[in-house]
Amino acid sequence: MDKQNAEYQVTVLTSDDQAGIEFCVSYLTKAWKQTREESLARITECVRRDEGNLCIVCKSGTQPIGMVLFRKGTGLKLPHPIYYWIQGLYVADEFRNSPAVLKIFLLLRKTLKAEGVKEIHLGVDPHVPKLKTSYLAMGFKELGVKSSAIGHVYDILQMKL
Repeated sequence: MDKQNAEYQVTVLTSDDQAGIEFCVSYLTKAWKQTREESLARITECVRRDEGNLCIVCKSGTQPIGMVLFRKGTGLKLPHPIYYWIQGLYVADEFRNSPAVLKIFLLLRKTLKAEGVKEIHLGVDPHVPKLKTSYLAMGFKELGVKSSAIGHVYDILQMKL
């Protein structure tokens, strides 16, 4: 597949997108080390938009190749009324480190803006400087805030849309 010139779609996950749901459930089950039922419940919350949950799916044609899991307004107390915290981000291995990632990210920003999102935040492990550098190159800025989750410290990054 020509990843550079492929057509990508980035959409909010809906209940009629069974391929997208299965892709997301499979990722969460593996990456978050939880049961399939727990993963399905989490994705169902996103589809129903419970408590501000949101899942964005990226496809190449009809094939899901990436997903971003968001929670509205958690993690930081900021004065901005609408921001989303990235809780999970995954791009299929064969699409990582390719120019396709930037195209997908630009579509993601457009989709989030259409949803009324003003900014997004994420935590990056300071022991993975290459990942942090990649996010900074995409337009994220350092907030200078550290967050501890289960005893682990993360660098918090922000992007205004």
